[in-house]
Amino acid sequence: MLNKTIADFKKYLTATGLKQYEAAEQLGIEKGHLNRILTGKRNLTPQMAVDMRRIMGEKDILSLEECVEKYPIGSFFVNFEFYLRYSSQFVHIY
Repeated sequence: MLNKTIADFKKYLTATGLKQYEAAEQLGIEKGHLNRILTGKRNLTPQMAVDMRRIMGEKDILSLEECVEKYPIGSFFVNFEFYLRYSSQFVHIY
């Protein structure tokens, strides 16, 4: 899912004409950092993937932490082991 986010983000930049430095500003990171993510020299974090998806217009996507805040019934799942195992995933709300 994270690799798909990178590929989708590259397509989005090309399609919209958005420059890497402009996207980096929106993400709150330096241009070089974004470039290293897009070229595979730096790992994409789950939260950065969520932020990229939001820039691309996906408003219904939540990080694990946001799911717990929005849907407290799931908060019993949040412990260190669970976070380490599933922090690379993010959830679409349909």
